[in-house]
Amino acid sequence: LSKKHSEIEPEAFYAEWKQLHKKRMRQTLFLTEREIFMKDLAELYSVYGIAGDYKEDVKIMLESLYNRTVFPEVPEAINRLSKKYEVIIASNKIYTSEGLMAYKPNPKFYLTILNECGYSPEEVLYVGDSCEEDIIAPSQLGIKTALVDRKKSGNEYGQTFSINDISQLCPILGC
Repeated sequence: LSKKHSEIEPEAFYAEWKQLHKKRMRQTLFLTEREIFMKDLAELYSVYGIAGDYKEDVKIMLESLYNRTVFPEVPEAINRLSKKYEVIIASNKIYTSEGLMAYKPNPKFYLTILNECGYSPEEVLYVGDSCEEDIIAPSQLGIKTALVDRKKSGNEYGQTFSINDISQLCPILGC
């Protein structure tokens, strides 16, 4: 932001962007991540008089999403879990918000996955690291949840289980 001649602190900009982004993800009209990022940055650059091409910055933001890597224990844990359970991944690769045209925590996101896979909420364990999107919302639909608390915060959001990494699912589920 300092390179773009803005006085706003990066942490404050990020916090404001995150609120704006979540608000747009929850609106009735579905927009892709790219469309939401474009609207978010266009608005914030205008409000704060930030110089530069927000469209180029959206490309950088999207690249950071596409270049995420899995945590080291995940492949082995999924391999072990898949020997006893059907593992369904709802992320940027398999079931996506854009493919489902619903962002978490919209109930449509979870209910569509349940419907397409033929499971009832009681038959599923939803695993994630976001209290609102991965714990509270699916719990309200009757889905059991496991919070991946990598920072070991000990926070309670009504999750069925708390784990520090995915490998801890196997002892809990008996695989």
